[in-house]
Amino acid sequence: MEQEAPSFPTYVTLPVCGVALLLVLVQIWLLRDACAAFLLLATWFRYSIATFHQYTYPPIVLGLSLMALTSIAVVAIGLVVVGGRNLVLRRLVPFYGIISAIVLSAVVNEAWVGAANAILKWLYLIVFAVAANCAMRRLGSTRVLRSLMAVFVGPIVLQWLSVPWGLKATQVDGSVSFLGGYQQQQSLAIIFLTFLYVACFSHGMGLAASCARLAVSGAGLVLANYRTALLAAALPAVSVVVSKIIGKFVPTQRTVVFMLLWIVTLFVFAGVATLARERFADIGTVLDKGASLVQPPEHFTMDERRLFSGRAYIWSQYIDVYLQGNIINLLVGFGPEAWVGRFPLYAHNTFISYLYEFGVFGVAALLWLMLSNFLTALRMKGEEKLVLTSCHVGFFVLNLATMPIWTLEGAILYALLLSQTWYLDWVRAAGSDVLHLRARSPAQA
Repeated sequence: MEQEAPSFPTYVTLPVCGVALLLVLVQIWLLRDACAAFLLLATWFRYSIATFHQYTYPPIVLGLSLMALTSIAVVAIGLVVVGGRNLVLRRLVPFYGIISAIVLSAVVNEAWVGAANAILKWLYLIVFAVAANCAMRRLGSTRVLRSLMAVFVGPIVLQWLSVPWGLKATQVDGSVSFLGGYQQQQSLAIIFLTFLYVACFSHGMGLAASCARLAVSGAGLVLANYRTALLAAALPAVSVVVSKIIGKFVPTQRTVVFMLLWIVTLFVFAGVATLARERFADIGTVLDKGASLVQPPEHFTMDERRLFSGRAYIWSQYIDVYLQGNIINLLVGFGPEAWVGRFPLYAHNTFISYLYEFGVFGVAALLWLMLSNFLTALRMKGEEKLVLTSCHVGFFVLNLATMPIWTLEGAILYALLLSQTWYLDWVRAAGSDVLHLRARSPAQA
């Protein structure tokens, strides 16, 4: 599993974060919107404070770390910025379904602290999604996303510096990750995946500019060496390149070009898989074994326990304990964060984790949120539909082998994906194109 990595000295991290803050402040001054300002500052703050994990993660007050205390403050500020009216929108009903499942599980299992932590993360996601969507409706999606690029300067520069600096983490399987001073692979990989999603959503960029940003995010994911994020990035990246190339042809030629591009893509994927066969060999092994891996944990061989860095074995442990529960446990789970003290590691799969902690009700609520927004993305047309649905599929893949919503970086990623989905659906329902809406004043929007 992921191993903690050393941080940069403060004299390196502070200037990099300071320069990123200056760039963010310039964007805030240009946008002059409260929701956009909150989105930019809160995202920059989260990405920056995470690089000081040796100071921000240890508990300091009532068992809470500086990271937890600042997250509570961000949620409180975000609730004030977005306002009460925006918290009763119809699009947020699935969120409240998830929170209800968490509360129900907490009441039955008397897991109040775990419930508070879980609800805080969902409130964090809600305020980011609503703030981003409000900013997009006032200023246009392209303008907001272009300004958001400033927050990624810090993570990108720090990771680049970590290569010549030799600041790396060696994983249990012997692989090496350059994390730029971040605590874990997962955190930095999700940041670069967010950068990729923002690049995917940015309209008006040419093929060269899109490929350049995809190359930066791809290089960051490779250096972070987090397989799940690489798999989650593959389809969105390909969809953007394919859509940009198709756009250069007349409509009558696009079907043929589309088919040819996907054939070329399959060959490229095959070549990459061959070159990286050792890193992704577990996928072939799992496909070969198939349903035989669905077995009690005590039946796993030593080789099977190492598949996906131990994930298959971990999933089996969680499912086995869940199935041994009573009818109440099957419906509402064993309680928020009930894995702590019972399992050495969290589930590394959002759906299995929710099944264990919140039962059938929790998984149903989570699927309600994901599927309803995926179906919304399917209502788009053309390039927007291809790119947006690819990003939703990528996020679903990410949840199959890690837990992005368990981290606040993942909450930011999904918040931006949802806000872009809601914005494009609003544009579609309004019967106007993006450029026209972007030109409207905040008061009109």
